[in-house]
Amino acid sequence: MYKIVIFNKEIFLKLMMCIILCISELAVADSERIAIGVKDFTNQSFININKYNYLKYEIPKVLKKKMSNNKKLLVLSRGKKFVKEINRIMRLSKKERSKLKPIQGAKSILSGSYMILSDKIRIDISIKETRSGLYLMSDGVDGKISNLLPLIDILSGKVNDYFKTKE
Repeated sequence: MYKIVIFNKEIFLKLMMCIILCISELAVADSERIAIGVKDFTNQSFININKYNYLKYEIPKVLKKKMSNNKKLLVLSRGKKFVKEINRIMRLSKKERSKLKPIQGAKSILSGSYMILSDKIRIDISIKETRSGLYLMSDGVDGKISNLLPLIDILSGKVNDYFKTKE
């Protein structure tokens, strides 16, 4: 077992106070953000299904990175980060957790699909409200597979624009 030796209690108390203040600032900042979950995409291609199957994980991964730049969004996924976020919330006091209730589950879910035909790709996304199931937004882009990243940039821009208008 390890023993922590504190030479100066005053410094220790100031350090602990700084840590508590930082955690509470993060909690307030997170509670003001809109929690959105991102699901894996669906491959709706008719030919070469297995060849492009990896995109059902890669498209949402890139999309999440782009969306996380939006300060109004708290992008959650069903993977390790989501579990880590829930664990972080559970370590907070009951009072602090009550402020964070919206984060425990995403208020909206982004899902999508893609279809590849020859050298072209079509990507569709939709955002649903989790409680009501209403579609909040639906959009898509199409272009050449070689332009996949710019197409994802366009989609993330549309999602970010949608949430910027939601004041």
